Amino acid sequence: MAGSYNLNHVCQVYAVLYEGTGDGASYVCHKDLNWNPKDSADYAEGVVQQKVYELEAPPALGSGKECTLLCVGLDDKSGETYALALDADGKTPSFCTEGSTLADAKAILAAGASMTEAELFAGWETFTYQRKDTTAVEVELTRRVSGAYAYLKDIPVTISGSDVKYIQLVLGNRPNTQIALTRVERTVDNLLPADFGSVPASDESSKVLDKLALEDIAVADSGTNLYDINSEYTESLGLSAQTLLLSAYLLPMKAGTEGTLAIELLDESGALIKSFPAQWNNVPATVGTVTHYPIYPNYVYHVGTRSADMT
Repeated sequence: MAGSYNLNHVCQVYAVLYEGTGDGASYVCHKDLNWNPKDSADYAEGVVQQKVYELEAPPALGSGKECTLLCVGLDDKSGETYALALDADGKTPSFCTEGSTLADAKAILAAGASMTEAELFAGWETFTYQRKDTTAVEVELTRRVSGAYAYLKDIPVTISGSDVKYIQLVLGNRPNTQIALTRVERTVDNLLPADFGSVPASDESSKVLDKLALEDIAVADSGTNLYDINSEYTESLGLSAQTLLLSAYLLPMKAGTEGTLAIELLDESGALIKSFPAQWNNVPATVGTVTHYPIYPNYVYHVGTRSADMT
C-alpha cells in the first residue's frame, strides 16, 4: 500500500476475484483479509505496508483462465461513505455478488454522506489461474481519492471595511460522486492519464470542502489587523505557530469551466469578501492552466507547507 502522501489510514482490506479481464470480467468470490495495516509493526510515515494471504478459488473456475484480482482498502469512514462496507453483519458491496462484473466495482457516494473525511485505496492485477499451482499475484493499492490541503498564516481581521469571520477551501466546480475502483494505468507516453470520477453532485454546497469559524480558533488583533491563532489549536494538529489548516479528501475530477480550487474569506452572513485562487504553477500545458487544472487520484494538492511532524 502506497500513496503520494506518506501515511495511510486504512484499517480494512478485502480482495475480490473476477473471471476474465476488463469491464466484462465476472464475479467469482471475495475475502476479507482480516488485516488492519495500522496494526502493523512497521506502520509509519514513508513505509509501505504489505500482507501475504491466500484466496481459494472455487472448483468451477477452470485452469488456464485469465482472471482479475481487485483489492480494496478502507479507512473507518469510506465503507459507509461509498457503500463499500464488508462486515460480519452482512453488509456486502454490490460488486461482490453473483452476477456482477468488474464494471460494477465503483465507489458511489451514499445519499447524505460527505466525502471530505473518507480515504479510499484500491488496486488490481490480471493473471492466469493455474488450478494445480499456487498463483502468486502482487497487487499494489493506491488512493482512488485525492487530497486538498491549505496551511495558512496572516489571516486578516478586516478587508476593505468588511469583518472576516470564516475561511473556507472550495472547489470552483461541483465534485464528482463516484469513481471506478480500477485505475487507468500510467504509461511512459502518458504519465497523467485521464482517470477521473463521474456524476457531479447536484447541490452547490458540495463545493465547500472545509470551513472554519475564525473566532473559534483565534482572537482578532486590532493592532496588527491579523487573527492571533490559539496555540491549543495549532499544537493539537502539529502545526507551526499562527497557522491554520483546511483539508479534505475528494474524488478525482477533470478541469472545469471555473477555477479548480480557491481559499475564500467570508463575513458573518456567509457572503464572500475575497477569493484567492489556488495555483498549480508548473501544471503541464497539455492538461490545464495554473488555475484550471485536473484533480488526479493519489495526488495531494496543497497551499503552503505542513510542519515536518504533522501526521
